[in-house]
Amino acid sequence: MGWVVALVSPFVVVSAYLYFSRQRAFGFSVTSDFIALSMAIAVGLAGLLLAVRTTARRLLGFVVYVCVAIYVLFYYSLSFVCGAFGDCL
Repeated sequence: MGWVVALVSPFVVVSAYLYFSRQRAFGFSVTSDFIALSMAIAVGLAGLLLAVRTTARRLLGFVVYVCVAIYVLFYYSLSFVCGAFGDCL
């Protein structure tokens, strides 16, 4: 169950934030984008915490997870906004 949370939930959190924040009634800023990205990564880390049992592997997993998640979610966010709203860079 932890692996599912770690791998799927960040995309769900980022997609929900991007969809609702880009509506006309709700404003968004660079700060709110970074907060949403941080929250998505935190949810994924919680799933990783459930999946990995030993402390050394957790620490290594956290470092690798944060680096990979930042990279993947950044490009996912750009492609989501481009595909859903036509606001491409």
